[in-house]
Amino acid sequence: SLIHEEEIGGLILVATDQCLKTDEDKKIIDKIKERLSKIVCIEFQYEGLSSVMFDRQETARRATEYLIQKGFSDIGYIGEDDDRVHGVQLALSEKNLDAKRDNFFIAETFDMSGGFKAIDFFPADKKIPRAIVCGSDEVAIGVLRGLSKKNISVPDDVAIISIDNIEISEYTCPPLTTMNVQKKAMGEQAVKMIVSGTAGKDESALKIVLPSSLVVRESC
Repeated sequence: SLIHEEEIGGLILVATDQCLKTDEDKKIIDKIKERLSKIVCIEFQYEGLSSVMFDRQETARRATEYLIQKGFSDIGYIGEDDDRVHGVQLALSEKNLDAKRDNFFIAETFDMSGGFKAIDFFPADKKIPRAIVCGSDEVAIGVLRGLSKKNISVPDDVAIISIDNIEISEYTCPPLTTMNVQKKAMGEQAVKMIVSGTAGKDESALKIVLPSSLVVRESC
């Protein structure tokens, strides 16, 4: 009720898709859309709104491809159930590896606790993959802790690659190999779109996709 153009000239919505769980949640975004002319979504896309994001599918595909190039063929995924899953699946399929979703998708999660639980509660009768793509660095940190609890060494026993390149990823044990996502640039682009007036809506909505890059460290 406080969001209207008399008070707010522009609005940036950050990763709001993580909050949109029901139709009622989406109605809030629709009300905001009706009231404001300049809105930019960061790291997600909402119908009729401008956005700045990275290509989740391509980023996950390249992360998986890197593992394959390193000689790994037994690869799993832990993370959000979105385009990243399709990216992993595509990379596996391209190399004629097992791309059946049920066989590589280990767990759906978006935080450290979920990553930890995915390993800690891993079925005793099921083998942990030789390499794991994590949907984010936060998930990967939880996975590292879960593997450590089971005395599983990274990367000697299980290799890990993740997505984000948040600051702490350089200081984990071992430091995470990850796909760098241009978060600062996303924020800059969002502000520029609002200030310049290019943050259109509906048929004038603008979508900017920034590339990601590989940062090689010690986890794989």
